[in-house]
Amino acid sequence: MNWLRQALSRGGLFWSSLRPWQRFSIVGASALVLLALILGVYWAGRPAYEPLYSALEV
Repeated sequence: MNWLRQALSRGGLFWSSLRPWQRFSIVGASALVLLALILGVYWAGRPAYEPLYSALEV
């Protein structure tokens, strides 16, 4: 568990050393990637509808 505390401490130091625009860029890029993943899973899970009959005369 000590390695986890060290990693979190290093991560906190890294985050605090960033400028505000760099933090915003990281958060924005992460949000875009997450949104793309969610939309991709949603789109891939939708059924593909196809017509059962075509060229029917009314």
